[in-house]
Amino acid sequence: MTQQVDYCRIDGDKLRLWQMIDDACEGEQAIKKGGDNYLPKLNRHDITEQNTERNSQYKLRASYFNATGRTRSGLMGVAFAKDPTAELPSNLEYLTDNANGEGIGLEQVVQKTLSHVASLGRAGLLVDYPATSGSMSKAESAGKGATILRYHPRQIINWDTETVDGVTRLSLVVLKEQSTTRKPGDFKHCDSIRYRVLELIDGVYQVRIFEKSRKGFEEVDSFLPTDVSGKYWQEIPFTFVGAENNDTDFDQAPLADLAQLNIAHYRNSADLEEGSFIAGQPTLAMIGLNQTWYDNNIKDQVYLGVRGGIALPTGADAKLLQASPNSLPLELMKHKEEQMIKLGARLMLPGVNVTATATNSSDKSAYSVLALCCANVSAAVTKCLQWCAQYMGVTGDTWYEISRDFVTAQLTAQDLLALVQLWQSGTVAKSDIRALLRKFEIVDPERTDEEIDADLENEPVPLSA
Repeated sequence: MTQQVDYCRIDGDKLRLWQMIDDACEGEQAIKKGGDNYLPKLNRHDITEQNTERNSQYKLRASYFNATGRTRSGLMGVAFAKDPTAELPSNLEYLTDNANGEGIGLEQVVQKTLSHVASLGRAGLLVDYPATSGSMSKAESAGKGATILRYHPRQIINWDTETVDGVTRLSLVVLKEQSTTRKPGDFKHCDSIRYRVLELIDGVYQVRIFEKSRKGFEEVDSFLPTDVSGKYWQEIPFTFVGAENNDTDFDQAPLADLAQLNIAHYRNSADLEEGSFIAGQPTLAMIGLNQTWYDNNIKDQVYLGVRGGIALPTGADAKLLQASPNSLPLELMKHKEEQMIKLGARLMLPGVNVTATATNSSDKSAYSVLALCCANVSAAVTKCLQWCAQYMGVTGDTWYEISRDFVTAQLTAQDLLALVQLWQSGTVAKSDIRALLRKFEIVDPERTDEEIDADLENEPVPLSA
């Protein structure tokens, strides 16, 4: 009996939303490749060659300004402005340079995971183990380290849970993977889809691999993972990572609203460029000509500009006709740009003039979402590292933490002067001023008050101007 391992629990609307956000982040090439999913056709029921060519030019002239991708990059830059902190036993330090078994380091795996979570609201991490036959000594286990594999939310197609003694745990996870093979001596790569089924059977974790064949889906491999001591696993070492929490439910995609608005901005751009192309070119109109004079003198050739001239008969006239500009698409674009700024596209327009209050409010909103994503990714990565330690038979503290100490603004010279005046007036203590300067990294956060005071005692007193 053929098993339907490709059954997908994710509905079409959710898949299309994730695809839209991914395309919006990738940029203009991906958006234009999406065709009328993102830019509806003009006169869609007209299938003539002329209308097809018009729509091709309509899309070609449109411009996509990638506010969504820049915002995601900005959020990632903020999250990793300070190096993450981690505690890894010596036997797990190999993960720093090779966490996924393919030469990708732990921080890169974490960055890509956070990128998925901060944009789509979901990702998955699986701890995988090399096949073993019974228990291994430490010498035998050398070079057989556990790996951490990252999955895009579209790859996690099916899952289930069970509750035992009041504890809910995963009992099934189906992962859609792409396998690439190349025969020795051949330059051609062959891609194929396979499904990795993670399942608890009678409380024991097992893995099965399915590939598509003429008869359906054929099981090509299966095994029962064990730890370094040869013990079977009683849980699936897979964790969801979300924008709100790390359970199996779908979380809101943080960049969904921005991506939709960004694509609407792209549509306005298409209308603006189309209108500019049609109405922006002047048309010569000549009045008072008869057909005979036209045929004898014009002959379908009219030269315009300072090096040419047109001799017209008595009573005739010539003028350039040009439509009045349609500023509505441009106004709509500007309105959407303001909305995108409010939604977090701070990197879209450099030097935007907003009040300090508005900037701080916008930053706090964005950072609160980012901070929650960072906390969830940190918790998931910590759990994966602990699974790695369990497999390797390693003890000791094991954790990973992305910094959530985001600097939301910069102090200006006027701000610093105001702080000094507050200290001089006795409103705040000197230690409070220094704490604030450490937060904004104007003073090295590692320097203590005692160290600063000692340096000040050894420095000459500056002369007044």
